[in-house]
Amino acid sequence: MTTADVIQDDDKQAKFALECLLDRDVTGFLGVLDEGVSPDVSPGDQTLLQWACATNAPEFVPLLLERGADANNIGLGGTTPLMAAAFTGNAGMVDALLQADADVNAADAGGRTVLMFAARSGSDVVLQSLLARGACATDTDEEGKNSLHWAVLDGDYVSVVQALLRAGTDASADEGGYTPLRYAQLLHRDACVAALESYTRR
Repeated sequence: MTTADVIQDDDKQAKFALECLLDRDVTGFLGVLDEGVSPDVSPGDQTLLQWACATNAPEFVPLLLERGADANNIGLGGTTPLMAAAFTGNAGMVDALLQADADVNAADAGGRTVLMFAARSGSDVVLQSLLARGACATDTDEEGKNSLHWAVLDGDYVSVVQALLRAGTDASADEGGYTPLRYAQLLHRDACVAALESYTRR
């Protein structure tokens, strides 16, 4: 068997592993891994762990981590598995990755941090878990947006907004001149508007 044949066979195995993951076929997935496929293979330019987190497949995350998958592998756009898990709002996946020493303050190519992805999910449970592990509440992305901006841009997530304000996230304007309050007003996030107005009156 030539080197090219080995590479082609590995590619087929990686694609089959991904198919099993997307079909939620745990038995088939374990079978592929038991045949020696690396847990860090990257079918479709993302590792299996990143696929599991991005598609909200929590049952596959510990299986991959137990087999040595890299919890800090960087995928498309500079994203990490923890960013993908935080964006889904799945606290179990987030906790599993944190236990595997995933970088709680990683940022993607646009400067968006794990906490920003969590804010976009609307899950205050995930947000509090990240803050408890040392996530920075004051970071901004390349557009000057912080987690508070993202919380109101993606939904009327008042509990997330309140948690971020308590954590010290700044309510000032981004590079475009828009504050979280102004975004909330424009998008009719009424609960967030009330929370932010109460904060600015203090």
